[in-house]
Amino acid sequence: LTEIELEPVSGRDAAFQLRATHRGLDAYFRLADLAIERRVAGKPDYYSTYVQAARIQGYVDGYLSLLLSLQLSEGSRSYEELLHRQLSLRAVAFLAFILLGLLSIAFGVLFANYVARPVRRLADLSSRIAAGDLEVGEIQVASSDEIGILSESFNAMSISIRQRVRDLREKAALEQRLHAEELKDYQQHAAEAALET
Repeated sequence: LTEIELEPVSGRDAAFQLRATHRGLDAYFRLADLAIERRVAGKPDYYSTYVQAARIQGYVDGYLSLLLSLQLSEGSRSYEELLHRQLSLRAVAFLAFILLGLLSIAFGVLFANYVARPVRRLADLSSRIAAGDLEVGEIQVASSDEIGILSESFNAMSISIRQRVRDLREKAALEQRLHAEELKDYQQHAAEAALET
């Protein structure tokens, strides 16, 4: 009886079956003790007391069977709830893993673009300079890593090339003017020499 009382019960039906079992066992032990006392004393009515105790034992067996059935149902329901929770946790963990993977991929793509965009721009501007287009813009890179250093070097080189080309054009224009003046002077001297002769 002590072990039955120590078992956790939940629900009105289980509590009723437990109380009925407790009272039935009290009545059974009382009638069984009374039947034994009457039998020992040699009284002939001990048998009717024994039959009453046996009937109560049948009731107690029924109460215990119902209590066991209720406890098994409760355990099965608890197991199903735990199984459902476990499946839910697995689904949440799987979704979190997928989400984390997608976030990692997105971060990787963004980081690759962050690194590759200045390099692609640098390659594009280098190709334009190689094709003769010297009026390319500067590359703006906010970082001070290798890409930043390379971009600053490219910008300095681009400015230097433009300045040298301007200097060469100015020098060529100046040489053309000097050549034209020399040609004019030559022609003028040649005309004067032809007039003198």
